[in-house]
Amino acid sequence: MAKNKETDAPQKTSTRKSLFDNNKFVFVLSLVFAIALWITISPERSKTIQDITVNINTENTAPGNLGLDVISGQGQTVSVEVTGKWYVISELTQDDIAINYSLSDVTEAGTHEVQLTASKNSTLTDYEITRITPSSLVIGFDRVTSKQFKVVPDAQELVDHCAEGLFIDNGRVFVEQAFSNVEITGSATIIENIASVSASVEVDTSAADFEPLTHMTSYTTPLKLYDAQGSLMYYTRDGQLYDTEDQPVDASTLSLSFWEVEVTVPVYKTEVLTITPEFENVPDYYLTNPIDYKLSKSTIKVNRSIGTPEDLENFDATKAATIGPIDFTTIGENYQETFDIVFSDNSITPVDDDTKVTITIAGLSSTQVDVSNFRAVNGSTAITTRLVTTTKTVTVVGPSDVIEDINGEYLYLEYDLSTLSANASGNVVISATLKSDQYKTIWGYGNYDLQITVTRNS
Repeated sequence: MAKNKETDAPQKTSTRKSLFDNNKFVFVLSLVFAIALWITISPERSKTIQDITVNINTENTAPGNLGLDVISGQGQTVSVEVTGKWYVISELTQDDIAINYSLSDVTEAGTHEVQLTASKNSTLTDYEITRITPSSLVIGFDRVTSKQFKVVPDAQELVDHCAEGLFIDNGRVFVEQAFSNVEITGSATIIENIASVSASVEVDTSAADFEPLTHMTSYTTPLKLYDAQGSLMYYTRDGQLYDTEDQPVDASTLSLSFWEVEVTVPVYKTEVLTITPEFENVPDYYLTNPIDYKLSKSTIKVNRSIGTPEDLENFDATKAATIGPIDFTTIGENYQETFDIVFSDNSITPVDDDTKVTITIAGLSSTQVDVSNFRAVNGSTAITTRLVTTTKTVTVVGPSDVIEDINGEYLYLEYDLSTLSANASGNVVISATLKSDQYKTIWGYGNYDLQITVTRNS
């Protein structure tokens, strides 16, 4: 009789049953179904997207065709409210929203209310735009122009605050040449009303640490804009333009090429300088015994700028005001000539407009004498020279009592061979100076040339 065979193989169970018995699988599957259900039945929500910048472009618009541009209100921000599924609107940013406007009603310069609308600006479109706040902006339109204005420096507040004996001339306060003119760009209507620009030094002279000015000083100074009636329109501070109500002015309304300047305030001292004539080609005698002369005026009142504290003490007044130089070879009998006074440096400014001085040298006589004595000085072994000129008629000038008894035998013409050019050769013209070992107080009037021949020694 056959017997049933028992098997040790386990019974097979279905895959589906084993997966649903897996808690992790069931959890994940439930989560997926929950998300799908949430997406399907999710309620609509609202979101406000803030700080969306509005930039108005006038190109190819009614105001643009009139030559108008935005001069105020540019760069304002608005907020846009949107409604939709949260998983959509939560992703929205300012870049997903476009702000639209129409400028068709802007037909003249001035302030206009521009209506705004918002539209979708990305691939995210499953939402609705419900509101834009504000729905309009106040925008200023005008022609944009540029104009240069002279910067007028001013230090009136400091005029009475110098050390004793010193003063400030407000008319001589200055700014650097590069900042003498400021360019203002912006609203043509506003710029047409600007009449002047000043840089007024503002210093609290009542402060405990303020010290009276003793020398030239510079101050960093803001600018002020005035109308034709002298009323303040705008002023600068810390790189920004402000109106008279201390409100900042939009850069598109007005902008300046610079916001402040260095104003230099010179400090002066009044002095009386002695006028001194200067001479050249002076005979040896007159180097230690100056010739007598008379000046139409011997002194001049000046204002001297004190650049540093040391300038008060370290000043040589003896050569500060001169005339000339006067060449002795141009001084004849009845000599008189007028010169402009020359000041030693540009820190000196004459108080009077008349800076001409006439010098007169009297008591002189002149006579013509034939000179046949010649002397060469500063010769060189590199050359050999021979004098061609044998006699020269000269005009001798000197004190009348000397000229009356002058004897040509005691006169000679001296020529300096060191003045020859390095390659001088052949017939050469050389200048000569009238001299005398006998008559120390005479000189030659005019210039005298001699003919010599020069041979180069091999």
